[in-house]
Amino acid sequence: RATLTVNSAMSGSSLLGLLQRVTSILKSNISNGSRCYRRSFGTVANGQIRKAVQSDFDLVVAIDYDIYAGRDFLPFLYPAFIQNPNIHFFVYEINKNVVAFEAARVVDGGITIVTCGSRIKVEYKDANIFKQFRDYIKEKLTSKYPIKFIALTTSNTSGLDSNPSFLKSNKEVLRRSVFMFPYQTSEIDVPDQDDFSATKVSQLTASQFCDIFQKQPLRQYLFPRDRLIVNAIPFRPLPENLELIQAENPFILMSDKVKSGPSPPCQGLVSMTTWFSYKDAICVDLEFYGCSNNFPEICNHIRQHLTHVRHLAPKGHVMVPHSYMISSDALLCAFSRFGLAPADSQLKTQYLFEESIGKA
Repeated sequence: RATLTVNSAMSGSSLLGLLQRVTSILKSNISNGSRCYRRSFGTVANGQIRKAVQSDFDLVVAIDYDIYAGRDFLPFLYPAFIQNPNIHFFVYEINKNVVAFEAARVVDGGITIVTCGSRIKVEYKDANIFKQFRDYIKEKLTSKYPIKFIALTTSNTSGLDSNPSFLKSNKEVLRRSVFMFPYQTSEIDVPDQDDFSATKVSQLTASQFCDIFQKQPLRQYLFPRDRLIVNAIPFRPLPENLELIQAENPFILMSDKVKSGPSPPCQGLVSMTTWFSYKDAICVDLEFYGCSNNFPEICNHIRQHLTHVRHLAPKGHVMVPHSYMISSDALLCAFSRFGLAPADSQLKTQYLFEESIGKA
């Protein structure tokens, strides 16, 4: 603790010099505290943010064991993610106790930060900690990358609805309902031959999928919001994202009529499944791009994805965000043809928010 005493008889120039020295010391302390970011917002004292390390694993998982309705990916992916130079992990400590966690991924060729994996102990949910995380992440990563945006996908807006500063600075890019289909592999009824096979569907590599990004009419048709979400990570349809999308091991299908149809196409589907492990099961994300009112075409996409999925794990959930380009009745009816029904505890809505932090 330092005490500053100012003699009342001190000259103006001496006082000015002293204040300049104090200011210089404070700036030096802030710039040198690259691993420790201390700030009080009137709600939490003695809090600090630092880079997360491998040995923080148990402390991070213990923050909230029930997060994401028991489908938490972090316990299974943390060891690999912590070594990924594209993902930045941070913990928030109070009196050396880890009370919150935030991860940030850099996508879109370096212009977008995506925050993900967020969790906080319940007693600190009103402590403005995620505002401190976001300010810290902006400060650290904008010095390393040409960041223009910071994005967030979430299915829980309870804290955001009452946060006027967040809603003022972030625009809602996407909102969509999500169906959850629990399954046991033994319950999936996918016959080897059926009447859906007449609709031609071909598998794409991630590279072929990303080639679409450079075909403007097709890109506009498939991604009208100029976004695609892969395992809850939002991407702009840019070729720079190829390696990041490949790293998610996607299984991608395209209806033949999409590539053989008019330019721009007016119908036809592209679909993608990615997945992650949780406990003794997996969560599969099935995304549809484009539009179709052709029931056999919808069923054939689902059929091939379920054939792929049932070899991955004996049980899990298939998460299907509703694109609004396919009717919800058609989706539900198609899944029912393969013995799957939506869970009562489905995620109701998925949101994508984005803040501009530079010139777009």
